[in-house]
Amino acid sequence: LTPPSSKSKAEDYIRLACKLLKKYGYQTHSSCSVHVHLDASDFRSDPLKLGRVLRVFYAVEDILFSMNPESRWSNSYCKSLSSFYSFEDFEGEFTLEEFDAKWYKNINKTEVKRLKTNSSPDYKYCSLNLHSVAYRGTIEFRHHGSTLNAGKIIHWIALLTHLVEYAVGDKYDDKKIIELYSMDTGLDKLEKMREVFEIEKKSFDYITGRIKKFNSKFLQFKRTMSSVSASKRIDNKDLLERQVDNQKQTKKRHLRHFIGKQLGFMLKNTTDKVLHINTRRSSFGYEGMITPSSLDINSASEWVVTRS
Repeated sequence: LTPPSSKSKAEDYIRLACKLLKKYGYQTHSSCSVHVHLDASDFRSDPLKLGRVLRVFYAVEDILFSMNPESRWSNSYCKSLSSFYSFEDFEGEFTLEEFDAKWYKNINKTEVKRLKTNSSPDYKYCSLNLHSVAYRGTIEFRHHGSTLNAGKIIHWIALLTHLVEYAVGDKYDDKKIIELYSMDTGLDKLEKMREVFEIEKKSFDYITGRIKKFNSKFLQFKRTMSSVSASKRIDNKDLLERQVDNQKQTKKRHLRHFIGKQLGFMLKNTTDKVLHINTRRSSFGYEGMITPSSLDINSASEWVVTRS
């Protein structure tokens, strides 16, 4: 595991990692994604701040999805918050116990405790994964499509960090968040988002550039419950995992060791499926295949770099 690092150091890691992955022939495709973990250790036990984070991202998730390929909009492993919850679920004040009951949709304390220690519940596959707070101390964001472009990853991390800081900071204004939530996907909402979060020009240009590429017509995102069952999603994941044979697992371990040596990191391979590299303020990661063109590694692989 890497030691805690400053924002600039984390950016250096990302640039170097992307450079090396491209140098050694790694590729991505539409089933891959970039995962970002932001440190939540300072508010993981504060239900009010956790609720605010959810409301902020719920209010603008149509904009965030508009910044990403259509393959991410209805992905079974990146479901919208509105697929699981209503905006009103997390309004007002509540205890941590009440918050957990809302997030896990279960009022049984014993069952909630069990769910919090389960590494792969259905809620993990939400675009904003707060289950990660329980067992890793981070908020996970799964929206972003695959890329080996370090600049795109760094811009995305900066935006997510900015929104989280707003949610847990003194500038949070619930009336403005409600107003944002009530607006249809479009230029007016985009401008309102810029105003509410005081987004700087460079970051705003990044946002508008992504939307122009992936959702220039501002297609309306419907806030409806997902028809995909939890069991189906979990079964599909299990099926993929069973298809990975020992030979492929061995190749992945060798590749991880090689790339790790190139990056100069101390790596801990926490499972056969997940490689964690910790940084201080932010992170990136991939779920899906990130493979040298000469190798066939199953798309169930997950690479994660976490902020801790």
